[in-house]
Amino acid sequence: MAQETNFLFDFSKIHIHEWDEAYYLDFEASIGMQAFRTLLKNQESTLSVVQNELKEAVATETKGMSEEESAAYESQIFHHEEMTVLELKKQQRYGLCVALFSFSEGLLKKICSRIEDTFQFRIKIDDLSNNEDLMLYWNYLIKVFEIDKATVEPVFTPIKQQKIVRNVIAHQGGRLRQDQ
Repeated sequence: MAQETNFLFDFSKIHIHEWDEAYYLDFEASIGMQAFRTLLKNQESTLSVVQNELKEAVATETKGMSEEESAAYESQIFHHEEMTVLELKKQQRYGLCVALFSFSEGLLKKICSRIEDTFQFRIKIDDLSNNEDLMLYWNYLIKVFEIDKATVEPVFTPIKQQKIVRNVIAHQGGRLRQDQ
């Protein structure tokens, strides 16, 4: 079932009568975001099944035991499985976060590359210097393509802020340093 995606900025409105490519990029973004929603839903559903199966196994194995015996048994026998489920949850969510940023940056790169290929701007993407892809494409869209900054900033700023979380996951295993 198709679900309509509501973006604050609609890429299909870029040179609406001159550039059909914007429609395809908007469609690609919509499909990608729907795929991420479906992936998240499937991952959470699978995780729920695994957690319920573990709870049922613990309940079955500890049936008839006292509270103390049950706790000791669960700790000794099921601790590994419980920790595995927690790690699975963490890895699924971390992986989805990193993939979402990768998709977004890839889409921004594609948009900027298509703009560069279609329109004859003097400044090219490679002429801009920035160690961070997100800011490189932002600068290209704002400074070269001259997109209305006020229109896209409400969408871009939260993405830029959340990039910190992505970097902690990708480069630090999800663990904050003391200075963070």
